[in-house]
Amino acid sequence: MGRDRSGFTLPEMMLVVVMIGIALMFAFPKISAIRSQLDLDGAAGQLVQDFNRARTEAIMSNAPVTLKLEGTSGYRVGDLEVRPLPGGITFLVSSPDSARFEPLGPVLVGTGAYQLESHGGTKTVVLLASGLAVVQ
Repeated sequence: MGRDRSGFTLPEMMLVVVMIGIALMFAFPKISAIRSQLDLDGAAGQLVQDFNRARTEAIMSNAPVTLKLEGTSGYRVGDLEVRPLPGGITFLVSSPDSARFEPLGPVLVGTGAYQLESHGGTKTVVLLASGLAVVQ
């Protein structure tokens, strides 16, 4: 009697592995671009939250609070540690270098567009004189 051989042969398994590799080769650039965009969106959202935090601290402490850019890759709120931007994301040099929130919440210095850049994409966080920040 002959043996019943079930399963896959080595050439069949190698063919499947090669096909998966080719599919991943085409998908990887798209996945990388999506991740880059998500990092940029996250950094812009975090900057808005930190603008709101600085505004709230200025109101609660009845004293000015400054958010200051530290080079092109991070910023500091008041006396806190520098918050670095995620890898590959930087501020464009046209962004204001700091924003000063007054005790009642408005911004007298530093209103304008803070632009973040990452691998070909950009996001703009606009700080209004009222102290509100929005992502565009």
